[in-house]
Amino acid sequence: NHKNVVAIHCKGGKGRTGTFLCALLLYTRRYQTAAESLEKFGNRRTDLRYGSQFQGVETPSQARYVK
Repeated sequence: NHKNVVAIHCKGGKGRTGTFLCALLLYTRRYQTAAESLEKFGNRRTDLRYGSQFQGVETPSQARYVK
């Protein structure tokens, strides 16, 4: 719903913030699996104009938390 918007900002935006956002996407049933949520976040976070390094959730333990 366009009337329910949240803006979240942090310096890096990958680790703890990414973990929170991926978990939120699952909780709100925007995505059905952790893999979908993590992939969508990483793809939206990665700006291919400035490099090809994937900018998703940083550590394996953070990805496990989302799962």
